[in-house]
Amino acid sequence: MSRVIKVQNVRGRGLIVHLENGQVWQQKGSGGGWRIRKGEVAVISRGSIGSYLMKAEGRNRRVSAERLK
Repeated sequence: MSRVIKVQNVRGRGLIVHLENGQVWQQKGSGGGWRIRKGEVAVISRGSIGSYLMKAEGRNRRVSAERLK
């Protein structure tokens, strides 16, 4: 878990989320309207077969994500 310090919306690639701990994560796939805002806490968890899932703390909606940095 880490606080979001910056969110970039990259057309055709989804959201890129910069976290307080220095990690940068990119949303994979469309996400169907999934959003996270600056100041919210992002929760990253392991999915199946080496994938990762990202969600905003306190919400149930998750999206697949990949770590960029």
